[in-house]
Amino acid sequence: MRLLSSFCAALLCLCLAACDGESQYTTAYPCAFVFQTQYHTTSRLTLCLNNPGAFAIVTPELRQGVTHLLVSTNDGNPDEDIPMTTAIENERTSYQNMGASRGLIIGCATTGGLRAYDRQCPNCLEQLGGRNYPLVWADGGLHVSCSRCHRTYDLNGFLPSCLNGTEGDLPLLQYKASYDGQRLYVHN
Repeated sequence: MRLLSSFCAALLCLCLAACDGESQYTTAYPCAFVFQTQYHTTSRLTLCLNNPGAFAIVTPELRQGVTHLLVSTNDGNPDEDIPMTTAIENERTSYQNMGASRGLIIGCATTGGLRAYDRQCPNCLEQLGGRNYPLVWADGGLHVSCSRCHRTYDLNGFLPSCLNGTEGDLPLLQYKASYDGQRLYVHN
């Protein structure tokens, strides 16, 4: 009987820990972004995926029926325009569900590996409504900041925290991310 009680207690702890781990990811805004890295092996986005400290802001833009991914990396290089020209990328993949306002920050944190965040300032989204609060590179690409509220966020910590806010500020909205060497998948 004591063994069964110990087993049940351990199982309960595991279940609670699993629930807490999931709470770091947002489901408030639909996200289902797929990037076929095997077609873009030298793109700046692909290079960010296994390079600690490297991040990219990714936003889709539709031009003449072809989706282009606009990629701005935190290393100061010029922005990159990646046309999605294969059938799987342009015809069978939708770029509508990319967070609060169709923009993601994706990269490899120095602590914790692959990460994906929403490009919108979470505090402005919460306090002001609307979806026009994009984060931009700050401090030479070390952080991102909001031009509306001037909060700055760290991308490399264990938790994506606000560096200059007040107690109770929200961290960046985070999505689940996986990369198998050929395909990057960001989702909630």
